[in-house]
Amino acid sequence: MTYLTIVMFVLLTVAVMAHLSMPAGAYNLGDFHLVPFLDQLGVAAGYQISWAFYVSDYSSCLPPASSRGTFRWTFWGSAPDGIWVMFLGAFIAAAVDKNFDTIASVEGTAGKLFPRFGFIVLSIAALGLVSVTALNMYCGSRTLISSIDSVRQIRPTLRLRVTTVVTAAAIWLLFANLASADFLASFNDFLLLVLYVFIPRTAVNLTDYFIVRKGHYASAEIFKPNGIYGR
Repeated sequence: MTYLTIVMFVLLTVAVMAHLSMPAGAYNLGDFHLVPFLDQLGVAAGYQISWAFYVSDYSSCLPPASSRGTFRWTFWGSAPDGIWVMFLGAFIAAAVDKNFDTIASVEGTAGKLFPRFGFIVLSIAALGLVSVTALNMYCGSRTLISSIDSVRQIRPTLRLRVTTVVTAAAIWLLFANLASADFLASFNDFLLLVLYVFIPRTAVNLTDYFIVRKGHYASAEIFKPNGIYGR
């Protein structure tokens, strides 16, 4: 599936570069505006920082001395493809201008390469979305269980895992329906809200890890309410 997705995006990139053109003056730095640039930079940064939770999951499956490997595999697995897709989206949106519609514009652009390629792109993207959603549901379930366990000690049984997955899915479905009227604006607001939470949290974590603890933690103490790290 991964290789199929890469091939699809390569072909979509060919379609974009061959059949679309940027509007006049798009590359004129004289029209550069700092606020919109920082707004998009914040969205891109929020996307990357949001992977911090997955890094902790990945690290549990790696040898103890592979912290740098965890960073490299996560960064090179998320940053290039994120930048790639953002570039394609920005290029298509700029070329289509006021007629831009996320699904229709992507399908129409892909279809310029060869017939039915637009349908193929959307189908592969949907399958990829299902896999990411499954990963998010898993992570959301673990977060809910950890939150409950920090207040009251519980045993993560199969029934509890299924319950938390269904609960998280129901919450996401509710918010998705509420945001569907103007999804892009709602999603942008959500990412900025996430940044307000993640930036101080990440700053504290990195400062503690690199400067205060210098990469050394007493792992067993983290799970003790009255341990050296406190509740």
